Amino acid sequence: MKPANTQRPVEPDGSNLFADALCVAMIEHQASVSLIQRRLKLGYTLAVDLVEMMVREGMISASMDDSGNRTILWTEAQIQSFLASRGWCKTTAICSPTGWACLREP
Repeated sequence: MKPANTQRPVEPDGSNLFADALCVAMIEHQASVSLIQRRLKLGYTLAVDLVEMMVREGMISASMDDSGNRTILWTEAQIQSFLASRGWCKTTAICSPTGWACLREP
């Protein structure tokens, strides 16, 4: 019997939901499970997983303020660099209020 893998990949189930959640947090200048859940129309468990991944990557704070929000620790440039480094776009990745998108080539 193989031991359970407790470390999840950055992209859950091979999707780009992590990048979407990161963009939502960047645009809102905060992150919370409920914010990610509402904006991306996700279930609670998946939203928790995405927030925990951001904490583990050091992108947002581990502790919450009184309203349950976490502070964004990475700059916008760091987030954009991270998105570009994932290879999801041939051009530049940009964030929008509902996730990320690739800039179209001219």
